[in-house]
Amino acid sequence: MLAALLCSVQSAGAVDVLTSRYTLARTGVNTDERVLTPVAVGGGRFGKLWTLYADGQVVAQPLYVSGLAVDTSSNPNAPRVQGTFNPVLVATMHNTV
Repeated sequence: MLAALLCSVQSAGAVDVLTSRYTLARTGVNTDERVLTPVAVGGGRFGKLWTLYADGQVVAQPLYVSGLAVDTSSNPNAPRVQGTFNPVLVATMHNTV
């Protein structure tokens, strides 16, 4: 069963991570990265922004989607959620996502 952990995070130039290691070729190379440069890392602007806690060891690469439109108003069994979010999906050893 899949559930999304929705985090409203501001991110300039975010690149979606929709599969393990960024691409279907599983190269691990993010060729679209424009924000994380050697200058940005060395310039003191790089570091941890926030922490997400999980119920166990994370056993898969976290996936990220920028600007995902969510509207659950058509599903009476779901909590009402409307808006645009930047969800991070994490799978743990306890079979939760």
